[in-house]
Amino acid sequence: MIDVKRIYFIAAIASYIYILLHFNSSIDAFAPLQISAVDETIERGFLLDAYRNTVPTFHILGSQLALMLGKDCSFLLFSPIQLIPYAALFFLLMLKLSDSYFLAGLVSLTELTTGYAGTQRIFFWPHGIGSILYFALLILFLLMFSEKNRSVWQYHLMAVIIGISLVFTSYDVIFTFLLFLSSFVIYLIIINKPRHPFRANLDCRSQQSIKLLILLIIVELGLTEFVYNNFIHALKSSDSFTTSVLDKFLLSYFAASIQDNILKDIYLHYPQGITLYGYIKYGILLAFLILFLIYFISLPEMRHRIKPIFILSILSSMVIWAFIRLMIGHVEIGFFYYPAIFSIAWIFRNGGSFRRWAAVGVIVLLALNPVYHFMIYNGELSNKDVDKFNYLNLPLSWIKEESSGELIRGDELTKNFYLMSFRTQDFQTLDENDVAFLLNRSEYNVNNYFIINENLNVIDIVNWVQIEPWRHFGGALDCNKRISKILDSEKILIYMRTR
Repeated sequence: MIDVKRIYFIAAIASYIYILLHFNSSIDAFAPLQISAVDETIERGFLLDAYRNTVPTFHILGSQLALMLGKDCSFLLFSPIQLIPYAALFFLLMLKLSDSYFLAGLVSLTELTTGYAGTQRIFFWPHGIGSILYFALLILFLLMFSEKNRSVWQYHLMAVIIGISLVFTSYDVIFTFLLFLSSFVIYLIIINKPRHPFRANLDCRSQQSIKLLILLIIVELGLTEFVYNNFIHALKSSDSFTTSVLDKFLLSYFAASIQDNILKDIYLHYPQGITLYGYIKYGILLAFLILFLIYFISLPEMRHRIKPIFILSILSSMVIWAFIRLMIGHVEIGFFYYPAIFSIAWIFRNGGSFRRWAAVGVIVLLALNPVYHFMIYNGELSNKDVDKFNYLNLPLSWIKEESSGELIRGDELTKNFYLMSFRTQDFQTLDENDVAFLLNRSEYNVNNYFIINENLNVIDIVNWVQIEPWRHFGGALDCNKRISKILDSEKILIYMRTR
């Protein structure tokens, strides 16, 4: 007789080994910046005011982990600290929605193998820790509104504690949760009293949800300055973008021709295989999301059940958050990913004849991820270094001494590794004007030194713009009489503006 539990266990272990091998040494370009703040917190013994407006709890947590483990902070960049709690809480959330260990396991593996960098789900990252807290809050909400649970003060207390922690852990995720909570409360009020929403007679759990929403908004606006100092500034600065959000999206995935753009030929273009993968993946997700919405609209009794309202609130929050992200220059392609995944879980549990199709959909999504990984690495579209980017140490130390505080420009990843070692303001991220100057397409630039990282496959510059690797433009750099090469360390080139 086949031991099903043993098969599940072996499959889970094999999957986790694949995840660790696949994401090894593959990090987000912004990850070293956050670890730099952790390192500075340990060195000074207190948290600087500059870090209190963003993710102070993350920096404190990182400091405590590094001190307890007796490790250098760079250890946090590549250690799978988030993997177990992230996987466990996401699995529990999917189990609550699907009531199936089989589907919850498949969806969890799909979630953990999504993407090409390990920072978000595997390694130490503020929005990854924030996602763990977010999943915990969503589980608490499903428990609070379960018909079996009438005395739920313990869940409310835990939601308050975790919610306040989330405010100081991830500005991205707390806004998503506040939008979810707002949508959830509004839907409850409308459904309870559709004609007179302000006279709705809400039960204790709904009233506690409103109180939690008000409390978290007060904490966010009253105890942090992120909205005033960062968020509003980001909205205002969107007017200065040299490339529109739509142009960036079309250039990356559809190789569209954009007029009046001096750099249109060097923006990173994903191959047609990646675009096809996106069509299939998001086509499947969108199909199940639409099916769920059809169920919700056509079956009146669904509007009085918590889980459909829960999924609809998630969808509303993601749509609003995607629109806000669009305003600050970032295209959130997969904004409906989580609502669609939750819809699949609900359909598997309640969809009748569509139950089997829900399982098939998840299996296809899971099978697509290794194909995507192959295309990314075969096409050299990720920045992965098995030596953990140690090649940067000597060139960055050299330019620190050589520059004597003068302005340095480089890509986002290289700049953030520099900040891990030298916490100064003389190194800034390249913008499109800098790139145009380096390629001899513009005449004036105020910066003195430029670091060219030829080892990177994807170059991240300001405003989430990605360009082709520098090794494709070596000839153009050498022919530019306005700059001169002062260091060549095989993987790193350093140029100085001719004076």
